[in-house]
Amino acid sequence: MTPQEVGQIVLRILGSWAAQSAKVDSHAMTIAYGEGLLDLEYRTTLSVVQELAKTEVYLPTIATIRARVVARNHGERRRGIDAWGDVVAEVRKCGLQGRPTFSDALVGSAVATIGWSAICNAKETDSSVRSKFCELYDELAGSEYRQAAVSSGAMSRSLPPRSERAGLVGDLVRGLLDNKTEEDNDDDNDE
Repeated sequence: MTPQEVGQIVLRILGSWAAQSAKVDSHAMTIAYGEGLLDLEYRTTLSVVQELAKTEVYLPTIATIRARVVARNHGERRRGIDAWGDVVAEVRKCGLQGRPTFSDALVGSAVATIGWSAICNAKETDSSVRSKFCELYDELAGSEYRQAAVSSGAMSRSLPPRSERAGLVGDLVRGLLDNKTEEDNDDDNDE
């Protein structure tokens, strides 16, 4: 982001939270926010500030803005219980003898920590492995999102870019559409 774009972001913030901004030194704020936001992409940051202006009562901190930019870059942080579904799918697909693959690197890290055999050998009614995985995944994801928030451009090498996450969902939907039955195809041809 250019210094002029940082100035535009600060003006947007000052205008959106005018009552609180009256008590703020705008020059000092421009310097502080400039240092804290300069490495971010302008359009994404502006969009985040516009969204915050519609949802937040208080002047957003640099940390709040950066955390929202991370969510824009990588999608909202996934919960451990949702990531557990990836593990269950791999257990069904390859079992104890197989070599699991995960598109989410954090799932792979959590599985490696717990151990594939421990996961495969756990009984389906045993919730301790699942809760251990979920807790570990949540810790890893939280750490990764915090690390991304302080990294250049609010990006992470471990988290897939948002566009890849959208692609995964798109592949799933395409797969569902590709699995039409013969009867469905006959129905389409009858029309």
